[in-house]
Amino acid sequence: MIEANTAARLAARFATLAPAQRRALLDKMAGQGIAFAQLPIPALPRPDTAAGYDAPLSYAQQRQWFLHRFAPESAAYHISSRVELYGELDAGALQAAFATLVQRHEALRTVFLADADGLVRQHVRAAASIELPLTDLSADPASADAQAAAIAEAPFDLGRAPLLRVHLLRLGARHHRLVLAMHHIVSDGWSMQLLIDELAAAYRAQRLGQPLPGAAPAIGYTDYAVWQRNWLEAGEQARQLAWWRATLEGAPGVLALPADLPRPAVAAYRAQRCEIAIPATLADALRQRSQAGGGTLFMALLAGFQALLYRYTGSRDLCVGVPVAGRNRLETERVVGLFVNTQVVRARLDGSQPLSALLGQTREAVLGAQAHQDLPFEQLVEALQPERSVSYHPLFQVVHNHRRGDRAARVSLPDLELESAPVGERTTALELTLDTREDSDGRIHACFHYAAELFDAGTAQRLARHYVRLLSRLADAPEQSLDAVDLLDESEHRSLLALGQGEAPAGETLPVHAHIARHAAARPDAVAVICGDQVLRYGELLARADRLAAVLRARGIGAEDRVGIALSRSPELIVALLAVMRSGAAYVPFDPAYPKDRLAYLFDDSAIRLLVTEPALLDALPAPAALPVLTLETVDDGIAPLAERPIHPGQLAYVIYTSGSTGRPKGVCVAHGPLAMHVAATIDAYEMGPHSRELHFLSFAFDGAHERWLCALACGGSLLLRDDALWTPEQTAAAMTRHGVTNAGFPPAYLRQLAEHCEQSGERPPVALYSFGGEAMPRAAFAQARRALAPQIFINGYGPTETVVTPMVWKVRADAPEAEFAGTYAPIGRPVGARRCYLLDAELNLVPPGVAGELYIGGEG
Repeated sequence: MIEANTAARLAARFATLAPAQRRALLDKMAGQGIAFAQLPIPALPRPDTAAGYDAPLSYAQQRQWFLHRFAPESAAYHISSRVELYGELDAGALQAAFATLVQRHEALRTVFLADADGLVRQHVRAAASIELPLTDLSADPASADAQAAAIAEAPFDLGRAPLLRVHLLRLGARHHRLVLAMHHIVSDGWSMQLLIDELAAAYRAQRLGQPLPGAAPAIGYTDYAVWQRNWLEAGEQARQLAWWRATLEGAPGVLALPADLPRPAVAAYRAQRCEIAIPATLADALRQRSQAGGGTLFMALLAGFQALLYRYTGSRDLCVGVPVAGRNRLETERVVGLFVNTQVVRARLDGSQPLSALLGQTREAVLGAQAHQDLPFEQLVEALQPERSVSYHPLFQVVHNHRRGDRAARVSLPDLELESAPVGERTTALELTLDTREDSDGRIHACFHYAAELFDAGTAQRLARHYVRLLSRLADAPEQSLDAVDLLDESEHRSLLALGQGEAPAGETLPVHAHIARHAAARPDAVAVICGDQVLRYGELLARADRLAAVLRARGIGAEDRVGIALSRSPELIVALLAVMRSGAAYVPFDPAYPKDRLAYLFDDSAIRLLVTEPALLDALPAPAALPVLTLETVDDGIAPLAERPIHPGQLAYVIYTSGSTGRPKGVCVAHGPLAMHVAATIDAYEMGPHSRELHFLSFAFDGAHERWLCALACGGSLLLRDDALWTPEQTAAAMTRHGVTNAGFPPAYLRQLAEHCEQSGERPPVALYSFGGEAMPRAAFAQARRALAPQIFINGYGPTETVVTPMVWKVRADAPEAEFAGTYAPIGRPVGARRCYLLDAELNLVPPGVAGELYIGGEG
């Protein structure tokens, strides 16, 4: 320690030196074991003039100046509070009290001015007056919150002093509300509470005719701004920056919290509040757990928050902003100004590590950050040059703000009681802020401030529950791994299990081809298939299929045998597929348009016993020479049809090949039982019946194509079959209109083209239901389809081929609020039929709604 007078002389001398001399003095002091932090901040000479005086901006003020110039109307950087006043208010004394504070604190007389070159300085005026307008709301006190918010969010002109706005609202004869708002460039949260405390003291002094107790601050904010620049530029900035560069090297710039609503182009949010209940017993246990490892309660709370963010995002490397008051010097404690700084605490998480290890890592990260807390956040951003965007805050998008101290109690003044509280809703650039306060009794008061444009209240409440659950495990079971913590309570488990449980279709479960036969017997003249000018009715469809089935039987084809189908798109193709099913065999569809090498692979891998095709395709198909071939023109109309044969539910119905996008295509075997269940459930979901007419657009090499033709005919509806040409959107729209199509399914890319055509042409086919699948549907494309096509219903079918086409569907009425989904892509919905679908994490825990996980599909199929 050095003597006070010596420290004061050194500090004064340091302020007068040139930059190189300052660096030399710092080096000399360090060599003698004298820390610069031991020196006081000197008060600079003030010119004795009514014109005021100029000073450079602090680094934090520079950033605030830039942000204000970028968005002068934004209230994201306003500091606001309200003070409830109960009793007989002396408005004159209150006005005089504010005048005293304005004269006492130079920050309240400061304006910010730029010269012709754009260089900005802060100018402290010798005097500034403050207005105290009064609005009488006694006839409508319920409007006070909205009025207070409007006052707090009104823009500031940084060239006019004071940058403190006060407004008095009369809510009743003995109840007033005082609203205070300051711009962050001259204030911070500490400053606001300091002002309220001194306002109460000044009001009391005015009413009692006494001087304001307590000496004025020994320094002003401009003294701090100059001192900070001199110190950092003398070498401290480089030292601390080197540590931060090493600590944050390679850190991710964006934390992708799962949101309920799409992120807007500009990160300007309304902050809503969600309280977090942390029992006193849990607070004590956390304190003890952390202290046992040489840490603090704050470190335990932060570790829990980091764990929550990891579990919700899956990010193993994340950054959290942690504000620090920046008032670790005695002379700054009673100064109004922008002292707060923000540290970036980085966490590298491993889900297999015990919670105790995370707490230890958090302790080390916090201690390191605190040892380098004097580097202004603005300089850190400038040095690291992260990718900048108006869509998100640089370096971090979430914050943990921890304070110690009791909430301001009600203050008794002459004939008046004073109680302060936040204004309420506020504007912020951050997505999520955890506020925690540790009071003198050791209790924790916690809440989330969340962006209302991103998260709904239910999500915030769920975050709060899961945060407390993680804290509880940290306190009680620190040996448990991070991934092993089950976030969900019993009620959430029940809800998610119910959500993932499909409903088996009602009624008799018959093989699909048996349903088609029943419709043929009941309505033989009903239209079954339309293709170009050809019309195939149910009675003829069944008769031709059963004749072909008889031929297949005669050729030795039976149960479990595989029959290849390679035909042009025509009614004959539907006849052949149905015939194979009626024979008890299983079909394997081949698209003749596929490349020869893929077809050759399918012929080799599928182990078909027979190929059904047409003469025009024989030379183009790379079928093995020894493979038996049947062409449809050889089937005699006089052949007796095959009688219907019993089918076992486990008997093979067809084999379909995957796309091979992740390797070689693989054949998926689909049995009659799961297929019958899926078709029945899909018919119910699509609300299909004899009135339905389905446009069949998809390639028969795609599993969705078989769902669609089977559903259309199993419900007694009809099928409009596209020919081999890939129709243009104009042709598709015209065909659907001409034939009265009620249902149509397309890949999302083609549905987008169809919507674009209809939007431009004004056509609107009479389709009641559009379905899509096979790839993700972007939100913008879906919105265009809703707008241009205007059906009653949309369905997104999702699922791996191995689970029988689409085990999950998202069904939505086009005019329902749910159609305005928030995600980047259309949801995949819920399970269809007798299936179970659950989203699980790496430890097979159910994940909360909105959180990424792996989809597990079970049940029939």
